[in-house]
Amino acid sequence: MKFQRRDGDMLRISVIDQGTGIPEAFRGRIFGKFEQADASSTRKIGGTGLGLSIVKAITEKLGGAVSFETEEGKGTSFHVDLAEGRRHHPRPYPPPHLTRKPDGRLRVLICEDESDVAAVIAALLDAEGFSSDIAPDIATATALLRSRTLGCGGLFQRHRTRYRHGNGASEVP
Repeated sequence: MKFQRRDGDMLRISVIDQGTGIPEAFRGRIFGKFEQADASSTRKIGGTGLGLSIVKAITEKLGGAVSFETEEGKGTSFHVDLAEGRRHHPRPYPPPHLTRKPDGRLRVLICEDESDVAAVIAALLDAEGFSSDIAPDIATATALLRSRTLGCGGLFQRHRTRYRHGNGASEVP
């Protein structure tokens, strides 16, 4: 994964692999829902074929664009281009329950089981002046919050309530 500034106020996020590349016949359909280059029952790569269509829809809602470069047998690079958003300006005196790192930056706990997604969120938060810690699951996040290593603010309480009353979702202890 690579992050670049382009043309002043544009940000490019690139995901690069050295996989099999995308066959020429499939390239025009790559962003379609449930599209897969190999839809056979014996295919080795998992997934439903929704990921790229979701990325494209979200990116376009944000006014951006998705593109790719590929070479069969060598791999593919996917690019998301977005206009840089407005800068976050934290309040000069945050509520006392917010925790700061020794360098003064506000801390955010990211609870995400996909390490690549967590890394993107952490990079975006860092660019906005926040410090972040990553927990791969709710049990680890809860343990971190209870250990007082991290502070516990209103967002965690909202998250706790939402899951307690969710449709069959497990309760956050």
